Amino acid sequence: MLAFIRVILRIISRVKKAVSSVLLVLLATFIVGVVGFHHLENLDWLDAFYFTFVTVATIGFGDITPHTIEGKILVVIIASVGIASFAIVATSIVQSMFEESIQQMFGLVKMYLKNHVIICGWNETTKAAVEELLTTTRKKIVIVDGKIDKCPIEHPRVSFIHGNCWEPAILEKAGVKTASHAIVATGTDSETILTILQLKALNKNIHIAAEAREASSHNLIKQAGANQVIGSLSFGGRLLASSITSPGSAFLMEDLSSTGAGNDLYEIETPKELIGKTFKEAIIHLKTKANILPIAIRRENDIIINPKLDQKLMKGDHLIIICTPNELRKIK
Repeated sequence: MLAFIRVILRIISRVKKAVSSVLLVLLATFIVGVVGFHHLENLDWLDAFYFTFVTVATIGFGDITPHTIEGKILVVIIASVGIASFAIVATSIVQSMFEESIQQMFGLVKMYLKNHVIICGWNETTKAAVEELLTTTRKKIVIVDGKIDKCPIEHPRVSFIHGNCWEPAILEKAGVKTASHAIVATGTDSETILTILQLKALNKNIHIAAEAREASSHNLIKQAGANQVIGSLSFGGRLLASSITSPGSAFLMEDLSSTGAGNDLYEIETPKELIGKTFKEAIIHLKTKANILPIAIRRENDIIINPKLDQKLMKGDHLIIICTPNELRKIK
């Protein structure tokens, strides 16, 4: 709602000069009309005011009509001024709305959002990330990149800022100080590290997931402030190798990585009724209730993969589960 109000205020600021000039012309015309009709048509001041108003507005009820040649000429002049004035204002508003949409498209408008996701860099990796976020969350997304000229995705929840994502001024335009998450995949590890440093300098609480192109950069990206580092190229290489040595696991990962189709990996907060229960009891409960399979526990920043059946679930734990979107909705 606040973002919409800011757009309206920007449009008003653009048309203010044109509207001010039109208002001055209308005021002068109104004064001339009231005085003119009072003297030329022998109307009292109230009728002269009323007749001028309906003439300027081009309403023309017909209850008062001019009887003198001078009065008819004055009607033509006032009506023409009224039509021209409304046309100028309407044109200015339409032009300002068009300029606003163009500026948003080409990433020139500062974002005023909260708890949104900033995407730093645009490539196949971040494209897949945006498509996944649009399917699995309701968060608004701001793409930041200096190599593309306009927003690459047409979606009401996606905005675009044109510029280098490691520049503080550009990140501030993207609303970094009020963003909850950032995904950094610039295509170059050095630029990724620089971007992470700037993100953390502007918002120390932002959660950052970053791509590491080289295995040697993994620790450096982590040290720069990334909460999670994904080695996309090494992961892809291992998946290709698995397709030969263990094709079933490769098929499984392909299915889990597909957007909005079939089963997927999700993280949920441990249901209250399962706190203090064992992992075995969690499996039975979730499989029975919604055919959901838990496979791991996240406890703060530690991941317990394939926990023992007698592993106790604690308050604050999150479960990593496999299920379909429909099955997930059953427990949410």
